Amino acid sequence: LETDFLYSDLSRLNGSMIGQLMDMYEKVEEPQVKEAVRRMLGYFGVACLALEEPLPAGYPAELAKLAEEERDLILDAGGVGVSPLFGYDVDYSLFKARGHYTRSEELGRYFRAMSWYGIMPMPFYNQDKTRDEQSAMGAIVASIALCRAPEEEGIRLWENIYSTTSFFVGDSDDITPCEIAAAVAKVYSDTPDMEKLPEGLDAFYQEVDQLRGPDIVHKVEGEVTQLQMRFMGQRYIPDSEILQELTEPDKRPFPSGLDVLAVFGSPRAEEVLEEFYRPESQWGGYRAAFERLCEKFRSQTIAQQTENLYRGWLYCLKSLTERVGDGYPLFMQSRAWEDKALSTALGSWSELRHDTILYGKQSATECGGNEPPEILGYVEPNPEFFNRLLWLTAVTRENLADKGLLNEKLQYKYEQFESMLGFLRDCAVKELGGEDLTAEEHMTILTYGGFLEYLSSSIAEADSWYLVESDTDKNMAVIADVHTSDGAYLEAGVGTAAEMYVAVSQYGRVYLTRGAVFDYYEFVSGERLTDEEWQEQVRQSAPERPPFTGSYMDGTVGEEIPVPAEPYSSGC
Repeated sequence: LETDFLYSDLSRLNGSMIGQLMDMYEKVEEPQVKEAVRRMLGYFGVACLALEEPLPAGYPAELAKLAEEERDLILDAGGVGVSPLFGYDVDYSLFKARGHYTRSEELGRYFRAMSWYGIMPMPFYNQDKTRDEQSAMGAIVASIALCRAPEEEGIRLWENIYSTTSFFVGDSDDITPCEIAAAVAKVYSDTPDMEKLPEGLDAFYQEVDQLRGPDIVHKVEGEVTQLQMRFMGQRYIPDSEILQELTEPDKRPFPSGLDVLAVFGSPRAEEVLEEFYRPESQWGGYRAAFERLCEKFRSQTIAQQTENLYRGWLYCLKSLTERVGDGYPLFMQSRAWEDKALSTALGSWSELRHDTILYGKQSATECGGNEPPEILGYVEPNPEFFNRLLWLTAVTRENLADKGLLNEKLQYKYEQFESMLGFLRDCAVKELGGEDLTAEEHMTILTYGGFLEYLSSSIAEADSWYLVESDTDKNMAVIADVHTSDGAYLEAGVGTAAEMYVAVSQYGRVYLTRGAVFDYYEFVSGERLTDEEWQEQVRQSAPERPPFTGSYMDGTVGEEIPVPAEPYSSGC
């Protein structure tokens, strides 16, 4: 979507904004307004350079110099520095392309330009709570320019980028230009006189003060945290609010992914936090903040928990960490299984953060072989998880199709995946009911790996997994920085798959089954890591795993993996 649709929309939108602002700059005479137009022209000039596009003819030379200085700081991504254009502190390390945005130069450019839109604020107040009228005027000017552009080159493009990414990740945590445009229309009319903008600032501030504030407020000295507009603001994601509220500078500067699962209702996550991390001993206010968050998130309706795909993914993961009772296999009632389930949920959560790192605010091959011997398969008997994932997949397909963003090939793959999820759910239901799976169902499980390889490689436009061009994408290890504290970063990631052995009952006998499980890592790093850097670290010397994994994880490596006396390959 980003490569085929959103990149070109972003380029056109930014060019349109520059065109409108250059026209304003030539015509406006009122000094305060002209300065606001100048700053906004510089703002969109930086995005132009981040996309590696030339500034248009007639672009003011002094602004071009400032935009180039900003561009250099963005490319360097060195850490906190003063913005040449706006004069306030900016954490330029956030512009380091990471996640899947390292896969091509085009995605890297898209990442930096969209990061500029999402990170740079237009605050309405200074930190001492006095008005920042110059910045407020910039927000007004940007919203007017957006509305004045031809609809197909302005507001329609903005809405397409915003609504598509909101469907995946959620709404902006900060005020959007559309909200400012509504306030401008109420105060100044639908066709405001640019020369008279300063005269209406008192009334404009009365309107702004009624707008929503952010839910995720960073606890960083010197950072702009007051009410503000961002042109394409980073999105509110519930886990970031949880991580934010459960940290305190100098006392508990780094949270854990376990905080998120505990707030969502995982009893084992709460026990692990108390057993190994003891957050209350670090910060006396932890318990009160934790209980306040539990009250907020555990009372949410299913509709609230699934209002976008990001939350829907989290909703799927919650079903992995619910404590099971009688009626479930004995292995699922064990402490080791609960800890494995935590690691699985955290591993998938780290992939979610990896895939949305730009937007979230911080934080077949054919299967052929000989006639198989008696090979039995088994599906983790958690039908609720497969049911939720089936729902999430269907919602994704339907919404992308409604937006015209789904071609026939991809729709077919969605439908195939939905069929497989329905199969896995049905197997899980049968196992919980004490029914044995049929020979046909065992054969489907046997070829399941080949089916997933086909889906993965074909989406990557390769005939087989070995033909996927990116070495990074052939490796499942991915990483995401989810929290920042004083120049250090909490990283959450998955390594390569670990072998899992489970004793299950089928046909009146107990079988030892083998499968794959996430290998989850969580640690503090001195730099924001890319997938390439993380994969090299995993190869050379992986960090220690979280302590709770010791209940089910044997850390030895290099041992011979046990195999059947007569091993069988499905050809997958």
